[in-house]
Amino acid sequence: MATRRLELGFTGGGVTQVTINEEAAAALTSTLGSGSGWTEITGVEDSTWVNLDALVYVRVPPAGAGRVGFGGD
Repeated sequence: MATRRLELGFTGGGVTQVTINEEAAAALTSTLGSGSGWTEITGVEDSTWVNLDALVYVRVPPAGAGRVGFGGD
């Protein structure tokens, strides 16, 4: 299962990173345009509740970005 490492930025400057699967990343980004209030982000290691009204940005690096080495998925 492919995962993505997202960076979430909040009002006031707080930033957190979450590692989620591709399906969860797609669901989150589709919620951004029309969502408000609280939403759950189910990550690889845990779940995070996010107030979309306080969310300023979501950074989604390209798939495979930052990988070094010879291994594959």
